[in-house]
Amino acid sequence: MKRQIIIATASAAAAIAALVGHGIAVADPASTVQGTPFADANLRDEPEGAVIGTATAASVYTVTCYRVGDHQVAGAGGTNPYWDRVTDSAGNEAGWIADVWLDTGADINTQVEPCAGATEYQPTFQLNSLSMQTLGTQVLGALGAASHAAGGTGRTVAGTVVAGENLAVKTAPSLSAQRAGIGLLPFNHSYTVACYRDGDEVSGQYGTNRHWDLIVDPADHGRAVGYVADVWLNTGGDITTQVDACGDVTIATGPDSAIPGPHGSKDVPTAHAVKITSSASTVTGPEVSCFVGRHIEYKCLAPIVKIDLVAKYAAAADIDPRLVLTILMREENSFGYGRPAEDIKLWFGANSRGLGNMHESTFNDTKAKHPDVFGDKQWADLTGDDELSIKATAWYLHDLRDQLPATWRGDHSRDELLAIGYNGGAENMQLIADGTPPGEKARNYVNGDWANSYGVNSWWSRADELICRSGLYLCH
Repeated sequence: MKRQIIIATASAAAAIAALVGHGIAVADPASTVQGTPFADANLRDEPEGAVIGTATAASVYTVTCYRVGDHQVAGAGGTNPYWDRVTDSAGNEAGWIADVWLDTGADINTQVEPCAGATEYQPTFQLNSLSMQTLGTQVLGALGAASHAAGGTGRTVAGTVVAGENLAVKTAPSLSAQRAGIGLLPFNHSYTVACYRDGDEVSGQYGTNRHWDLIVDPADHGRAVGYVADVWLNTGGDITTQVDACGDVTIATGPDSAIPGPHGSKDVPTAHAVKITSSASTVTGPEVSCFVGRHIEYKCLAPIVKIDLVAKYAAAADIDPRLVLTILMREENSFGYGRPAEDIKLWFGANSRGLGNMHESTFNDTKAKHPDVFGDKQWADLTGDDELSIKATAWYLHDLRDQLPATWRGDHSRDELLAIGYNGGAENMQLIADGTPPGEKARNYVNGDWANSYGVNSWWSRADELICRSGLYLCH
């Protein structure tokens, strides 16, 4: 049985891991050790990560190394923060098991070395990174996913996630592969499977097999999302009889959470988001907080409830949906939780309406440039018409982008300048693009201040979670 080990904080855990890594242990650890689960236990794709399989009580695993997690885990073997990296009886990578659910006969830090390096999935949130990668658009060809199968028919099948926790999406049919850009799929949402491929063996809700299902954009089967273990996806039958076998498909990791650059350039690619789940409901939850796929947002502002419309009109206006949602959340948050009392804005002399706090002259100018988009709608219609507000915000950002110079100096990205323009007008945006230092108002709108701590840069990462990393949309 294992000793109960209490480590109060992640920093303390890291310190102990460092000591163990320098050989401070009660015995010379062996290279590996075998262990049997105390009971059926979850296999995860990283310490404290997503469920990718089940380690049954009758199975035997080999622990190759261990890592210290950020939290204590309680189980049949006591309480400790350790995670064991394991291979199965055939020597295949199987994932990670909480150490308290694996009986190795002693404390794991006296038996094996801490894991060196980070070969499992690592988050790609590098806030200064400028890359915007496309998820697999080139990998399947014009005829769709099944064109890579011998004699493929192009069949697809819907599959619903039955893993009780978020299901890992992999870049290859392997437990040790990196997560695809979308990361995780939420429970009980349905996706389109275009083909399958055999890889690592996984145990899950529907038994044990080596099949991995390739999830694709339902409107474009040539755009791959990633592989999920078939035993965690309910397709209503045997996947090998429902779709064809995949060819060699490579899945890229996805866009990072930074406001896209490079700085100083107007014509950088614009990310679009397409909904990849066939599930009807996007946002669920109580009034104050809500879930969007796998992500919870504790300020369930009105733009989040209408997030499908954000993705729709951002794509129509060729604007990054994260920027549209960021602006709307930033503006909406000025009036508190939930839906504001729209007419209150007029009482305070703001002379603005709708979710985007849009002035009458701004709306009229935007409408004049796009009469086919807005028809007979008037500025007063913004009050209570969320769809019109979202549409107007997206197209106003589109028009602001047209007014940017081709290149500029300074540290602002294109979308930061567009945010400044949305708040302070096109003339102010152009002055800053020409080299004039931003004033306090522009700085606060982008970075926040003590009175209103959430600037555009703070809201951006939340918009990224709600759209590109929710498991409901594919950003490309």
